[in-house]
Amino acid sequence: MNRIVFIVALILFAACNGTADKPADRTPAIASTAKDNSDTRSWTGTIRGNIPVFMHFALKDSVLAGELVYLNSSNKKPIRILGQLAPSMYMIKEFSDSGLISGTWSGTYSNDSLTGQWYSGNKEFSFSLLPKDTSIDKTISFTPGKIDGTYRYQYPKEGGMGEVSIKQLDAAHIIFNASCVTGTPAYHMATVEDDTIAINNYVALYENSEFGNCKFSLHFFNGFLVIQTAENAADCGFGMGAGVDGIYIKTSPTFNPLKIE
Repeated sequence: MNRIVFIVALILFAACNGTADKPADRTPAIASTAKDNSDTRSWTGTIRGNIPVFMHFALKDSVLAGELVYLNSSNKKPIRILGQLAPSMYMIKEFSDSGLISGTWSGTYSNDSLTGQWYSGNKEFSFSLLPKDTSIDKTISFTPGKIDGTYRYQYPKEGGMGEVSIKQLDAAHIIFNASCVTGTPAYHMATVEDDTIAINNYVALYENSEFGNCKFSLHFFNGFLVIQTAENAADCGFGMGAGVDGIYIKTSPTFNPLKIE
């Protein structure tokens, strides 16, 4: 139930984050990519009371990026984390280089604590983290480099997955496609064939009226992409419960064309 409440709250935040002078159906700006944010924070605590972890991330408006270390693991290898922040709430995902999401963190956030639920597949445990005053000798950059390539996410076992391919044509246009599928048992699909759309300051906007009002934005960051559907603009002809929203990490510099016969 906590997970459902948080997801609903995050969706409402995404829909209502715009200011009053913006059109109601315009996608709210997730983050400005003009410069990096130096707001870096470190945390330490436990999952289930007995799994010690250390986490640090940088915040850029409503997007965060950083690393997580399971302190009782043999190699203590840092795991990449990416997430989105709503007022006092957040969702963070653990990513491998291939786009596999090994764990998800969701809950409440303040300057004094991170609390909530960690889950992966059918496992779910509570966690509690407190701020740690430590210096991290690693700069987290949000500014994109070359955005061409393939971006992916995939949940474990029979969970959902998504893939987006990007090819930049010039400074103002990209070709993109998307193919996403929900998890078991439905496996509903959300697909967008190759299409050329405008891009400005690393933010692109897709619009289509074939099935109704369909509009979503693609926000490019350093090695990852965030897609977010605009308010009241989800009539895209996708399968029930399927969509393209989410965080994708760049897994390849290659563009993969998509054409459905």
